[in-house]
Amino acid sequence: MSGRARFQVCISGIRAERLTGVSRKKLFLKVDFDSYFNDTTTPTAPISDTIGWPNEFSFGYETEHVHALSSKTLTLKLYKSGWMGGGLIGECTVDLLTIATGPVEHRLMARDGSVMRCELHFKVTMEQQSDLELVLQEAELSAPSGFSPSMALSYAIVGASGEPLGRKHTEAAGMREWHMTQMLKHRVTRSALMASQLHLEIVDMSNGRTVAQSMFPLSGLPAAAVGNGTFLDTLSLRFRGAGSSGSWEMGCTLCAKNVPVWAQMIGGFHDMAGIHNARFASSGIPTYYVNHITHTTAWTLPTEDTYHVDIVAPGPLGVSLERCYHGMTRFAGPSGRRNSGADTGAVVKSVEPGSAIDRASSGRVQMGHHLIAVNGASTLTWDLSATCSMIQRASRPVRLTFQDPYAV
Repeated sequence: MSGRARFQVCISGIRAERLTGVSRKKLFLKVDFDSYFNDTTTPTAPISDTIGWPNEFSFGYETEHVHALSSKTLTLKLYKSGWMGGGLIGECTVDLLTIATGPVEHRLMARDGSVMRCELHFKVTMEQQSDLELVLQEAELSAPSGFSPSMALSYAIVGASGEPLGRKHTEAAGMREWHMTQMLKHRVTRSALMASQLHLEIVDMSNGRTVAQSMFPLSGLPAAAVGNGTFLDTLSLRFRGAGSSGSWEMGCTLCAKNVPVWAQMIGGFHDMAGIHNARFASSGIPTYYVNHITHTTAWTLPTEDTYHVDIVAPGPLGVSLERCYHGMTRFAGPSGRRNSGADTGAVVKSVEPGSAIDRASSGRVQMGHHLIAVNGASTLTWDLSATCSMIQRASRPVRLTFQDPYAV
């Protein structure tokens, strides 16, 4: 997906917990959203080891490189107040792809180098806005004998409020076919689109009376979007006739452009270990999932994100690890882990078929999964070298704990 995209962003609910090694001076945060938006919170004194800021930052964000959101970041930097004794305490970073497609709530460690200073909690809504365009093509009406030359097709987008937006009419020329209707254009967010419908009416223009009407939900448009154009062919609409006007049906092609397709997950939260207890927004069609590491899709998603693999026999494991890139792009492909921060833990680079780890896990260990513990000791604070050294020194049997970043 490439090109320009527009989002409405709101950052709120910012607080720091588990403050360590910090004086009772007032603290504030600097917020940097892709160098597009910068602001500072109100200096506030901590209470015990917790501090919260009342600030809420709302702004519009536009980018011409929406396909590169994984390389754009939101950074929060925690500072002490005052010109004497002030300075940076710690910072955390999360990439915009995780924000735009992950949960609203984030819980990330603010670090000063390798030292963890606190845990920052914050919420970010990032909702795409688009100038949606809808056109009905090759519409053919099958109507009872009561069709009149004064009848025309009227159509509009109807939102959650029930009010029609930008209603259009075809000409009343006695035809039951319309090769191209006038364009409906309306700025919508994705959440508004999911609650919207295309409202169609057969109207007798001689008296303004509605003869028949039909509603088509627009919630399926994001799932059907390909590039900038969406074509829903052989769309069959059944009209409900008024009074004794009988049954009306129409076949047509619905052409939609600029469909907002970016959506955040519902519920859950994102932390240093990945995404927890979140679910994908409904698209109006059967849900499928994309693994950007293996370039495969599936109808079902693993629900158990953490699993153990016990290696008993000595010898090579048959797995190759690499450092965790935390959602950033490497060699034109995402690392698989949807979080951000320092180089911690390790991610599976490859698994040798039939190897010890492949057999012990029944094939579950896959490229993109994350090694998060060795014999119960967390690797999330270790770099790749320390992680590999721990595995090499561990005696058999050894228990390795992995996390599937695509599980929900």
